[in-house]
Amino acid sequence: ASQAKMEEEMGEPDAEGWVTVTKATKKKGGKQKKESELNGTANKRGKKGRRKKKKALELKNFYAHQIKDDKMAHIRELRQKFEEDKLKISKMKSERKFRPF
Repeated sequence: ASQAKMEEEMGEPDAEGWVTVTKATKKKGGKQKKESELNGTANKRGKKGRRKKKKALELKNFYAHQIKDDKMAHIRELRQKFEEDKLKISKMKSERKFRPF
């Protein structure tokens, strides 16, 4: 109680008009709720509104040789698919019949 009186007196100017200013410490209170929490909008969102923890990042191709090998394998796969498609097209062309009507 005496500390509160001293703080009030420091805030008022003295006889000469001077005000004593001191370093004010911030009082830490409990968590203050946001307006959205007070209105209940945060509860409507449920689990979707919460932030998810980031999963451990898994590096697929860390080293340069891994990237190179991956590219080479991808190119081989594309070439193989291309050859298969060429065979399909040639087969479809050979099966095509002349149908005038």
